[in-house]
Amino acid sequence: MNKVKKNCEKTIKIIVKILTVLLVALMFVYTATLVFPIIWMLVNSLKDPIDYYLSSSLSFPTSVRWQNFADVFEVITYAVDTPAGRLEYNIFWMAYYSLLYAVGTGLYSVITITFTAYAIGRYKFWLTKALYAIGLAVMIIPFVTDGGAGLLLKKQLGIYDNMLLLILTSGGCIFTGQYFFIMVAHFRALDKDYADAAAIDGASEWTIMTRIMIPLSFPLMSVIFVLGFTAAWNNYSTFLFYLPSYANLSLGIYTFQLTAPLKGYTPPHILAGFLVVAIPIIVLYVLSRKLMAQNLTIGGLKG
Repeated sequence: MNKVKKNCEKTIKIIVKILTVLLVALMFVYTATLVFPIIWMLVNSLKDPIDYYLSSSLSFPTSVRWQNFADVFEVITYAVDTPAGRLEYNIFWMAYYSLLYAVGTGLYSVITITFTAYAIGRYKFWLTKALYAIGLAVMIIPFVTDGGAGLLLKKQLGIYDNMLLLILTSGGCIFTGQYFFIMVAHFRALDKDYADAAAIDGASEWTIMTRIMIPLSFPLMSVIFVLGFTAAWNNYSTFLFYLPSYANLSLGIYTFQLTAPLKGYTPPHILAGFLVVAIPIIVLYVLSRKLMAQNLTIGGLKG
């Protein structure tokens, strides 16, 4: 009997090792598919235009041409006609509006999702149940608001061409599909002993929420912020349709890639522009990776 048990345990260990190796290999391949396009863009963005057309797209440049990036900072512009006159944005103004919209949308989304999810996850009465039902309905019912009707509604409400109001009414706030439900599940799963211990010491509900429960949720909140920031940073359609008096980097590079051949610019210039737009996202992921990877099971109770 003991021999059979030992054989079973040995077999299980072998299976676990095989599965672990396969999982690591799978993650390595997946990581390579994410890193390779960035390396490929960097290599080709440093090529001379003639070198790009005559050599393979997988080969390294014969000579490094940093001038492609310098050209991008000069040629990526966006002009809009407004009642006050014609406005022309350079890459620095577009970066400013990109940062303003992305940070505003990301922070507002995290704040509204967190506080709403906290109320639903911690308290159970008719209002929180109604909010949960609304969140579920918003997720599964296909509301069409980005078409002509949505544009007309935004104009009538004064939201059209107003960045602040557009951020406050963006679809990524309060009920954000899976993020909202993940945050609700997170607060429901948090150990209630933290709150009970603080309540015994005389802490108010506000103190419990802001000093204990919210700090324990920082890793998950950072993930939601990074994802929201990335989506807003890459969003050119909002500026194209709803913020015509503004321009962000995504809109600038979108129009640049369409007009670059007509202006005599080559694929290396376009790839250099893509990398310039991607740099803030890469920096944000690098700076926030430790916070996002933190273990949520943080000890804080005294025995």
